[in-house]
Order: sequence, then C-alpha cells, then structure tokens
Amino acid sequence: MIDVLALRRKGATAYAAAVAIVLVAIGGRLAFADVLLGYPFLTIFPAIVLSTFIGGFGPGLLTMVVGGFGAWAIFMPGNPGQAGSAPTDAIALAFYVVLGGFMVWIVATLHAVAQREHKARVGLAAALEEKAALLQERELLLSEVRHRVGNNLQQITGLIGLHARRITDPVAKAAFRNARARINLFADVHRSLYRNGGEVVELDEVLASMTQRLISAQRPVGVACRTDVDPTMVWRPDKAVPLIMVAHELVSNALEHGFGADGTGTIVLALKRAEAATVRLSVTDDGRGLPADADGAAGNSLGLGIIRAFARQLNGTFSLRPGWNGRGTIAELVFDDATRPEDAHDSVPARGLAA
Repeated sequence: MIDVLALRRKGATAYAAAVAIVLVAIGGRLAFADVLLGYPFLTIFPAIVLSTFIGGFGPGLLTMVVGGFGAWAIFMPGNPGQAGSAPTDAIALAFYVVLGGFMVWIVATLHAVAQREHKARVGLAAALEEKAALLQERELLLSEVRHRVGNNLQQITGLIGLHARRITDPVAKAAFRNARARINLFADVHRSLYRNGGEVVELDEVLASMTQRLISAQRPVGVACRTDVDPTMVWRPDKAVPLIMVAHELVSNALEHGFGADGTGTIVLALKRAEAATVRLSVTDDGRGLPADADGAAGNSLGLGIIRAFARQLNGTFSLRPGWNGRGTIAELVFDDATRPEDAHDSVPARGLAA
C-alpha cells in the first residue's frame, strides 16, 4: 500500500507521483481512444482525485494542469479559439477547469479534515492509554496502602493486648480493653472500605459485626443484642465513621451499665430513615433504666465526650431517656442527612457512659 503520510512529508516524491499518475491516465486514454472518442478528459479526473489524495493540493493542481494540457493537445481537434476548433471544445475545456479545480479543493479539504481527525483519535487513544495506566497504578498503590493499614491496625491491637495482660489495675485494664475495641472498630470499617473499592461503608454489615464483637468480648450472661439496620444505609466514610463510633459507645454503655444483678435482657440497635432526609440511630435496652437523679450536665466520661463530638460532626441531636413504661433506656441520635450546619445540640442525661 502507498504510504500517504510518507509521501506528504516528502514533497518532491509527491509531485513525482503526480506526474507518473497523469502519464498513466493519458496513456490509458490513448489505449482506449476509439472507445472514449469525444471524452478527452475522462481519465484525467480519477488521476486528479488520486494525486490530491496522495500529495495534497499542490500535486493535485499539477495533475489537473498537466493532464488538461496533455488531453487538450492530444485529443482535441484544434486549439480553442483557433481555426478548426469548435465552440464545444472551449466549453469542454472550461468545464474541465471548473470541475477539476473543484475536485482538487474538495479532496484536499476532506483529506485535511480526515488527517486532523486521525491525529485527534491518535491523541485520544494515547491519552486514554495513559489514563488507564495511571488508574492501574493508583489501584496498585491504594491496594498496598489498604494492606499496610490493615496490618498496622492488627499490630496495634496485638500490642495493646500484650500490654493489657501485664496490667493488674482494673481501671487501666478496662481502658486498654476499650481502646482495643475502638481500634478493632476502625479495622472493621477499613475492611468494609476495601471490599467496596474504598468508596462506601455498608453500615448493616459493619454494625452487625461490631455488636457481635462487643458481645463476644464482654460475654454478658443472658444478654442478647440484635441489629435492625436499613440495608440502603451505604455511606461514605466521612459520614459513616462518626455514626459507627456513636453506635459503639452506646452499645458498650448498655452492656456495662444497662442491666442489674441478674444480667439478663435485650439490646436492640436500629438505624432507620425517619423521614425523607432524617436519620435515626437508636440503642434500646430493657434493663434497669436510668438512675432517678440522672443529670446530663454531670456526664464527663470519655464515652459521653465521644458521643457529643460525633453528634456535633453529624449536626445531630442526642438524647438519653427512659424506655417504655419506665423500663430500660432509649439512647437516640437524630440528624438531618441533607444539611450540615456548624452548630449542633445535645441533651444527655448521664448514666455512667463507658469510658
């Protein structure tokens, strides 16, 4: 096949090819002189198209001039305007000039457009290939980061566990246990993000895993914990993590402080949409309930501080109140999922929230 781009880069070669093409066209016209009698320029038109396509405007115009002059000199009975020439010869020559010039212009223009589109496609293909390579590199880096973060979280919890075994003070031991539980919670969120490409957290799965881990860790006799989470609650980490941390503190608090000496009862963690843009997180137990002198202003534990901080981050309202018929406790966080004003309000009667 003819390398059109190579010929266009070599101007002399393109003009030489145009001369060769026009000579072939005139030779073909001579070969079929009897058949094509009365059509002196018939074989020149394809030569003009081919030369323009291969070489561009200049070689195409050269083919038109050389081919027209050759056909006029060889195949027309007399020079237009001279004795022996017919008016139709002048008309035919004028028609040839107009049509040949138009063919040179249209083919050269279309070819230039095609070349620009070809270059654009090549550039787009290169850009897409580069983007695909960058995306692949990004995925590899993210995978490595996730893997290392997961390993680091495991190492941290392992170290905390080793130190906790050497501690005899019950308060310090409880603090280490709670710290380890919170780190494990972040590990759960991290695993959920890894499964979902680092974009969203499936709250039903993470909250169910969280409650199971808390039950396994504290092993309350006769206490059951179940979750009721809307499966459509799939959020980005910036909104999911604060909610998960609040749920963790509330369930921990219910397990440690919600039940009496018999240690039996049920904890229900629910996450639902109350209205179109309102979300309600509630942790309900049927235990001994709030103390009679409960006062929200007196609550200064770490757990309460965590809940208040995350409630403000979610622009939510947190409340803690007695359950139905005065039995048990209802802890509830309500926030607007549509807007995020800076200020938030909380009303928290303290019940000795878990530190």
